[in-house]
Amino acid sequence: HGSLDPEVRKKHPLRNRFVDFAYHDAVIANADSWHFTTEEERTTCERRIWRASFAEPLGVDVDQIPRGTRSGLFRQRYAIPADAKLFLFLSRITRKKGIDILLDAFTRLVAEGDDVYLALCGPIDDDMRSLLDRALADPAIRRRLVPTGLVLGDIKDAAFFDSDCFVLP
Repeated sequence: HGSLDPEVRKKHPLRNRFVDFAYHDAVIANADSWHFTTEEERTTCERRIWRASFAEPLGVDVDQIPRGTRSGLFRQRYAIPADAKLFLFLSRITRKKGIDILLDAFTRLVAEGDDVYLALCGPIDDDMRSLLDRALADPAIRRRLVPTGLVLGDIKDAAFFDSDCFVLP
């Protein structure tokens, strides 16, 4: 969960120091190497990792991705019209993922047309609850903003099949 990311560590510096002492320091001292998913992540890590580290994106096994066509299951479950443009965000609802940017862009997009919906699929971090509540209180977008919480299995597959665009700011 980004426990070595400087932006994440800023949130709770005292807690992070305790976690470093109780856990991270021993893990770092005993690690043979460190895997980062991007070079930027590796270079911005505030902890100095003196042993080997490398950046390698997480792989995706395309053979494991279910194939299908629009099922309508996701749209039906969340009352999204079949002819609407559906944007899908599927990840943790957290500031680090750019939800504030996404909601701002979506608000502007809704102002341009009536046929767009945004499904926010994933668990909501506590620090995002008020931002999401404000968005849901906005009469311009509340009907088109669909926070589902965590989706798994068939409904998760249907979310991908039924959406027109996947978004991850």
